[in-house]
Amino acid sequence: MEPKNEAIAKAQEFLTAWKAVDWEAMLSCCTKTWAAKGDHADRIEALQNLFGGYILKHAEVKQEPKEAPSIVAFKLQLFTQIRCRPRVTKRAAPTECMVIRESAPYQPSNEGHWGINPVSVWHH
Repeated sequence: MEPKNEAIAKAQEFLTAWKAVDWEAMLSCCTKTWAAKGDHADRIEALQNLFGGYILKHAEVKQEPKEAPSIVAFKLQLFTQIRCRPRVTKRAAPTECMVIRESAPYQPSNEGHWGINPVSVWHH
């Protein structure tokens, strides 16, 4: 599979986990660098703080991905509902989603594991 397609598949896996409110699966899709910024419980809590107040209804890739050897970036349009007001669907401004391949934290690599930077997905 092409690197671009592998990176988009990782982003889709992350979004599917968000829809399912599966924090463990979301964490497994994150970059090694982001995951290493705290212990397991801290990173789960950070994901809950970023995404827990919103229900993901739909997401669309809005442009052809830009590629570098260990990074794929693309505009992502999210359609969400605020968890306490589920009847109102909000379209967020497109974000620049970053998927990075790393062999270890802070070690971009052409041979490593693809992971999404969760902060790049959601700016609310």
